[in-house]
Amino acid sequence: MKNTFTLIVFISLLCCGNVLKSETPDFSKAAEGHLNSIVNRDFSSFAKTIHPDFQYCILPNGIKVAGYREFLEMNKKWFKDNDWTFDYKVVNRFHKKEFGSILLHVRYSDVNREGEPIKKQFYLSLTFVPHQGQWKLLLDQNTDIPQN
Repeated sequence: MKNTFTLIVFISLLCCGNVLKSETPDFSKAAEGHLNSIVNRDFSSFAKTIHPDFQYCILPNGIKVAGYREFLEMNKKWFKDNDWTFDYKVVNRFHKKEFGSILLHVRYSDVNREGEPIKKQFYLSLTFVPHQGQWKLLLDQNTDIPQN
């Protein structure tokens, strides 16, 4: 009986250990997936990376977009536009168990309504938190880099 109880406890610990490991997502992989969804204009994949309690996005012009629905609606329209490019370089990446942050230097090009090219650079700071076994975007902050 004692051996059976010991075996049950041992198997339970092994199973729980695997569950805990699977609940610790790979931050770098999650951030890369989020960024790939932007570059590839894959809205469906992008939406899956957003936390349901998404707080806000601050655009380079200072406009604040608050809330999950508003953020997704804004990006859905943006993803449908086919004339922009979003190239980035990772400046910094940091994560702990409770949150992860990535800072990007973005080179963005687009065409305005008059057909004139727009080229800008900005810093993009993204903050993710674990949610149901996956990293989800909670905060999005953009800051223009002045052009010389």
